Amino acid sequence: MYIETERLIITDFTEDMAEAVHLNSLDEDNRRFVPDEVFETVEDARETVQFLMSRYGGTEGPFVHPILLKTGENIGYIQLVPIPEGWELGYHIAKKYTGKGYATEAVRSFLPAAAEKWGLDEIWGICLAANGASARVMEKCDFEPMFRGVGPYQGAQREIVRNVWNAGSSARSPIERTEAFLKHTFDASPWLNAHPEKKAYRLEHTYRVANIGREIAQKEGFDEVEMVIACLLHDIAYCEEFGENGWMEHGRRSAQIARPFLRELGMAEDRIEDICYGIAIHVDDEADFPGERTPFALSVGDADNIDRLDAYRIHEILCHDGFLEKSLAEKTEYVSKRIARLREMLDLPLGTRTAEALWKARLTFYIAFYEKLAHQLSRSKSILA
Repeated sequence: MYIETERLIITDFTEDMAEAVHLNSLDEDNRRFVPDEVFETVEDARETVQFLMSRYGGTEGPFVHPILLKTGENIGYIQLVPIPEGWELGYHIAKKYTGKGYATEAVRSFLPAAAEKWGLDEIWGICLAANGASARVMEKCDFEPMFRGVGPYQGAQREIVRNVWNAGSSARSPIERTEAFLKHTFDASPWLNAHPEKKAYRLEHTYRVANIGREIAQKEGFDEVEMVIACLLHDIAYCEEFGENGWMEHGRRSAQIARPFLRELGMAEDRIEDICYGIAIHVDDEADFPGERTPFALSVGDADNIDRLDAYRIHEILCHDGFLEKSLAEKTEYVSKRIARLREMLDLPLGTRTAEALWKARLTFYIAFYEKLAHQLSRSKSILA
């Protein structure tokens, strides 16, 4: 095998690589996560390299290939090993070379080449739940989460994450990749998994906002794909438990989470800035980095606010405010104040004419609902003259 990327070469082992294999295997992460791949001596490494070289001509595997920098340094390996479900991906980048994106670059190039070479439709990726670095690499390389929980790993029952890569995943659209990133992030969130009703609501709300954003983009001539992606990521920080003032910060935090993913999509920096600025300001109109309040950026928050006026939210607000537990007089006062507040909001300026039209249409619907409710309440105490 020979794969060349921008910075790396993935090739076949030769015996003279034994010393590098030995040294690379000794780092702390390797001992922690894959202790059976630690080679305490050069001779141990040489025996393993010889065995791996002997597998190249067969079909049973494992198929293990060194990862080299183009300057010649051996920095790790990437592999396919047989498992009951099919084939599992493995990789290791020596500690002193981590943090530079080499693992993602290697995995992204290796997967389609391996699928073609060995005729594979899917490749599994399994790691310890505590191994956040490996989980992030698989997320960036379009693996789909399949299982998170206790399962077999290195001969013991451990907390693991199982993911699968499909040969057609590299052809997924940017929106599909963003959906997968969003769901993977939410699925990996301990806080959301402990509050499944909040997880379900946040995902449903996000899709509604994305559809509103798409409608605004279509009518205003914005890039629909960019707007949908911005809206899909606008609340991604809900994967984290909010501390003090956390809710007010979640727009800015969402932009921080979104930015490296948008770069993974290959977006231009100016578009990343516009998207991230819109995400950052959608809560309190403030960002923690300079940006421009473009109509596109403002539309992220507009779509979010418009969704606050949907039919479902009427039910949610009434339940939240304990409407059914109020006395008739309290209900009447509550509805009267609600109508007055909604009328005040009718002329709120938004980022585009399309958003303003959607806003007013939703508010008009809300006002009509509460006016009908007020009318019903007025007939709930006595026979009218």
